[in-house]
Amino acid sequence: MKLPFDLVTILTIAAIIIILFLLFKIFKILTRIILIVVFLVIAFLTNPRLEQHQHAAQKKAKAENIHLNERDVMVKDLAVASVTQIKQDQGTKTIGIGLFTRVFIFRDPE
Repeated sequence: MKLPFDLVTILTIAAIIIILFLLFKIFKILTRIILIVVFLVIAFLTNPRLEQHQHAAQKKAKAENIHLNERDVMVKDLAVASVTQIKQDQGTKTIGIGLFTRVFIFRDPE
């Protein structure tokens, strides 16, 4: 009995299926890498400036009836995010974080 396909045709079809499967896996990984890079670039470009951190800290201090000098507010820049800190007698105190043009103050600036 003769088969409608010879061995070379079957091996060629199997090789094409394997190559397509591998390309799909590679593109899946590349897509994830590209999405991560785009996310990090957007985070870098929208990292809040010092003035935004100062304004957010002043607003929180005013709400808590605490006097806070703008010169006491410092920013530790992490490229894709930034940390709001205030100067104290003992050193510095972390009071918030900034990312994507927003500053979130989570501790009282006292």
